[in-house]
Amino acid sequence: MTDPDSNLLREKLLNSTLQEVKRVRRNKRITRTCGLLVIPLLLAVLVARLQPIPDQEQERATPAPSPLPIEAQTIPGTEIEVIDDTKLESLLGDHAFAIIGQKGNQRLILLE
Repeated sequence: MTDPDSNLLREKLLNSTLQEVKRVRRNKRITRTCGLLVIPLLLAVLVARLQPIPDQEQERATPAPSPLPIEAQTIPGTEIEVIDDTKLESLLGDHAFAIIGQKGNQRLILLE
């Protein structure tokens, strides 16, 4: 016969092992369930992102209106000449530039 302490120890070890096995099975089941729920959701998002929204498609098809030519004007009392975008582009050639600010208070930045 075995002594009562060894039986008690054996029972505790069996119970803790059983609890651990149950915990591992539960975690696997949760992981599988979440995976089965997330994969269709990701596919739906992917399909939705690939289909263009009709308004955006129409905006892409419509070209931007070309700016109206402005007659060259000189600011009174100075030699500063007001020019339009096309003349500015022709003057700067291949140099990269940006026009920032609101109309009437714009600044030219050369990007070199």
